[in-house]
Formats: sequence, structure tokens, C-alpha cells
Amino acid sequence: MSVSIKNPGKSQDNRIHLEQPREAVYWSKKFEVSSLQLLKAIKAAGSNKVEKVAEHLATIVYKKKSGSLSK
Repeated sequence: MSVSIKNPGKSQDNRIHLEQPREAVYWSKKFEVSSLQLLKAIKAAGSNKVEKVAEHLATIVYKKKSGSLSK
């Protein structure tokens, strides 16, 4: 069975499984980050749970926005 990158999808267990190419593509597009940034976010969040990764990415975006406002 081959994996189709054209039809990315998410897992059914609310976790990001980067070892599955279709999920890496799906979540990278969903969060608007590269697959490398997604991997770093998973490591920084200490979990591959979607909720934890989303929270971590949101704090990064917030820090960037608030940092640019203070200059």
C-alpha cells in the first residue's frame, strides 16, 4: 500500500505521527509551518498531542507579534 501525499490526513487519536508522511503534510499545512518546525514544536511541547503542539505554536506566534510591537 502506498502513501499518497496528495491526500494528507490526520490520525484518529489526536496525536501527530510524523513517521507517517501524510500526517506530516497535513499538520504542517494546518499549522502553517514546515515539517522541521513541526518536529521542533513537538519536541519543545514534550508531546505529540495536537492540543499541546498547538498551544506551543500559539505561544511562539504570540511572542513574535508582541516582540514586534515593542520595537
